[in-house]
Amino acid sequence: MRDIATSRLVADFLFGFGALFAIINPYGLAFIFLDKTRGLSEDERASLALRVAGYAFAVLLVSLFLGSQILNFFGVTIPALRIAGGLVVAATGWSMLHAPSGPAGPHEVSSPDHATMKRMAFFPLTIPLTTGPGTIATAIAIGD
Repeated sequence: MRDIATSRLVADFLFGFGALFAIINPYGLAFIFLDKTRGLSEDERASLALRVAGYAFAVLLVSLFLGSQILNFFGVTIPALRIAGGLVVAATGWSMLHAPSGPAGPHEVSSPDHATMKRMAFFPLTIPLTTGPGTIATAIAIGD
């Protein structure tokens, strides 16, 4: 009986990790993070990345454990969330697939300092960049 519980726990972890890893896409996100933190030193960038990772972890934990209660409060069902989350992920992928290859406008030359980037760590670096609606919907669906 203990082996069955252990194998179920490992299977659930691997399923959740694989689903969230694919949605968050840390390899693709690294290039965006490097672009946003262009003017920072390596130490400042590392501390900012740690802060963003902590915020993302907290958002995912809240979504995982309290997400279905929050949805019930607002009257949203889990099947509706799964459909909406899938549509958000599909729409985001479609827009990335058809994005123009060059810069759309004049590229911003000024680079923000570390204090400004610390204020931007939760929004926009954590939400919606790291843990967007598709990630939150996936975490809620996994937690249900």
